[in-house]
Amino acid sequence: MSFHPGRGHMYLDPDMSGYERLKLRTHQVVDKADDDDRLSHIVDIVLAFLIVGNVCGLTLETVKAFNDVYGAYLQAFEAFSLLIFTVEYILRVWSCTCEPKYAHPIRGRLRYAFGPMMLLDLLVILPFYFRFMPFQELRYGRSLRLLRLVRIIRIGRYSSSLRTFAAVFVARKEELSIAVFAELILLVVSGASLYFVEHNAQPDVFTSIPMSMSMWWGMSTLTTVGYGDMVPITVWGQFLAMIVSLLGIAMFALPVGILGAGFVEEVSHGSDYEEPACPCCGEPLPDEFFDVPSPARRR
Repeated sequence: MSFHPGRGHMYLDPDMSGYERLKLRTHQVVDKADDDDRLSHIVDIVLAFLIVGNVCGLTLETVKAFNDVYGAYLQAFEAFSLLIFTVEYILRVWSCTCEPKYAHPIRGRLRYAFGPMMLLDLLVILPFYFRFMPFQELRYGRSLRLLRLVRIIRIGRYSSSLRTFAAVFVARKEELSIAVFAELILLVVSGASLYFVEHNAQPDVFTSIPMSMSMWWGMSTLTTVGYGDMVPITVWGQFLAMIVSLLGIAMFALPVGILGAGFVEEVSHGSDYEEPACPCCGEPLPDEFFDVPSPARRR
């Protein structure tokens, strides 16, 4: 097996055994294929279709009239899909040793299996097998099977748009953390302030700060939703509600601006950047030729 340091892809070596060739080809198809690998693209499309179909089936089975007629078909489709997902998960773990950082047959596979995306894949598979467990009729067994909804997140593995969305969140995580922290502080201050202002007038509603409607009111007001299920009745409470509403508009606009700037930067890098290539063979140059990593390599 040969490993190209510039592109991060593995290629067939004439001296490889048939077993190693099969493992490498499996890894290319399910995990690390080139852009021109048609078989890998077909597999990605099929898996994405199964994920979307499973989520649609999960929603449709809650419609009693539909489930009474087509419930057996929905269950058969789910069983078939989970069989495919299980096989894919096993193939990923089996073939990951083709990569140098996962080369060890035991530690490498364990390290790969505990990666974020692989743990997400495991969460997709496990709820199906919970129904065969002794506790599946208990209340928490039903709650665990709600993990089936995690399958929709897994489609990000096969969608470049969702990968861009995730990349923006990762690139702007520090700014987003600051904005979220500021909003949490404002939520606590607004909820506590309303409690002290309205507690005497509405003691049955504002019974405490963390375990009553004070925090709920603060969240609905800061987000400018305003469900109307509770309102301040004192003059100072109404004045406070006005201030909190104005602050909420400003504070919740911060993450929107941060994400918007991140998307602009991500899209501009993806459209303007061209991978430097060797003038002789045309292959992309490895990172060792550059002192500063390119924007594409940083991603």
